[in-house]
Amino acid sequence: MQHRTGYAFPTIALLAVLGGSTPLISETGEPETTVEAGGFGETVFVNVVNVEVYVTDKSGQPVRGLTAEDFEVYENREPMEITNFYAVEGGRRVAETVLPEVQPAPFPAPAPPPEPEVPEDERLRLVVYVDNFNIRPLHRMRVMGQLSQFLQRNLGKEDRVMLMTNDRSLHLRHSFTNSPVIIADALKALEQTRADGGQYDSARRRVIREIDQAAAWMEAMAYIRPYADQVYHDLNTTIDTLREAVGILAGLPGRKVVLHVSSGIPMIAAGELFAAVEQKFAEATALSERMSYDTSRRFEELGAQANAHGVTFYTIDAGGLRVYASKSAEEEGLDDDRMAQRIDSDFEANIQQPLHFLAESTGGLAIVNQNAILAPLEQAANDFRTYYSLGYTPPHHGDGHFYTIQVKVKRKGVRVRHREGYRDMSPETRMADGTRALLLHSVETNPLKVELAVGQESAQGENQFKVPIQVRIPVSRLVLLPREQDHVGRIRLFIAALDEQGGMSEVQDTYLGINIPSDSVAAARKEYWLFNHQLLMGRGRQKVAIGVRDELGGVEAFVSRAVRVGG
Repeated sequence: MQHRTGYAFPTIALLAVLGGSTPLISETGEPETTVEAGGFGETVFVNVVNVEVYVTDKSGQPVRGLTAEDFEVYENREPMEITNFYAVEGGRRVAETVLPEVQPAPFPAPAPPPEPEVPEDERLRLVVYVDNFNIRPLHRMRVMGQLSQFLQRNLGKEDRVMLMTNDRSLHLRHSFTNSPVIIADALKALEQTRADGGQYDSARRRVIREIDQAAAWMEAMAYIRPYADQVYHDLNTTIDTLREAVGILAGLPGRKVVLHVSSGIPMIAAGELFAAVEQKFAEATALSERMSYDTSRRFEELGAQANAHGVTFYTIDAGGLRVYASKSAEEEGLDDDRMAQRIDSDFEANIQQPLHFLAESTGGLAIVNQNAILAPLEQAANDFRTYYSLGYTPPHHGDGHFYTIQVKVKRKGVRVRHREGYRDMSPETRMADGTRALLLHSVETNPLKVELAVGQESAQGENQFKVPIQVRIPVSRLVLLPREQDHVGRIRLFIAALDEQGGMSEVQDTYLGINIPSDSVAAARKEYWLFNHQLLMGRGRQKVAIGVRDELGGVEAFVSRAVRVGG
């Protein structure tokens, strides 16, 4: 390896990474040497939004053979020109159209490396999320075997699957693996763990009897409120855990799918009981109070977060086909059989509403009211393997706003599904998410051929060490903009670290300017651009991740290294 020493490649201080589980102060290096932004002239970023579209016939079978001319795309109701299009069948591209660019790049980009058999951004990353806090033991037992069969039948060698559970907090049962058998074994082991989906059954039956016996609606409301308060508290905990799970997936490349398994989650805590009071007492105003227990806004935020990070939900109600009616009236000691039926009907609609919303808003499917889930899961597998990808260039770039998407197909009798929108994240946000994701999932993408080297540490105290790192990038991979006397480039570097206790540092970033005399560019393209830095780290196993963005070429890379500090 050749090391470039003749050019002023800067050394810059970044925030030091973790020692233990708390971020420490930064080490100070040499001042940054940069090229003023104005020296680059006008930089043009072409931002392409890609939308995965599932087109099926009335029986749910994929519709094949469509072309870009069969689709129309609208953003915030404004028509967009489709600039990129390809079809995928059986997990492989079968048709691709790259339409003329709306605005060409102002300078040539480096030659891309050979693509893998399946590009990284098209690989499937499936998360099986079992909500132990909202699933009943018998329901879980019924679906686990079917889930295992589904995984072993439908996951390919390039797919990755992870297992998470909600046990009042997020629990990572197994990180991403390409072995569905490993996850199937982990699902089998879940049958021995606690499932709390029936924790409110006795309290709910008691409140229903008290509503039935109440002489006035205010008396009935007094019975409901303590129960609703507890359900509402736990419901918010459930949503927080789901948000954490989606956040963990932020920054990962590829097609991210969450297969969510529960016995249902209420949209409104005790919503069916407030409705029962309203139905029994004509003068009641219970529905207005019910709104204070409504979490629909939080589910909307969750759906927006999932769309922002490209996460699609497929939701399963493990309760299957429920049968209530007169049996419920008998068990709960009610004289009014119709009241029991209404409560049961409202309850089922309430706990399935979030499942429908999360699936529909992110472009997935909700599997409800079915005891045998293997067949509808096969339809989900069709989505994983057969779809259309549409790309368009919006008139904005990285403004952080949320934009709605609508796709229409110029063919009768078909059904179209896709995510409802996306958040236009800035490159800074996307790079920070990607750097964090690399620490958690070890999924590297490296078109810039970045190398990360770690040098010999030096003690700075009993449990603190200076650890030198060096980032190496082939100059031939970078876009350099010619000027009169030199060629200039600009890189943005992101650094973060994770310690063995799971503590993660903040992602820190900085601009790095490159300035090479014009008569030395040819020689420089055969060598490496170097960035040297020292991190202050605590004793123990650590992982350092870096994200590198070529600001002129718009190319991004993420690499990491494991480090054992202090022996």
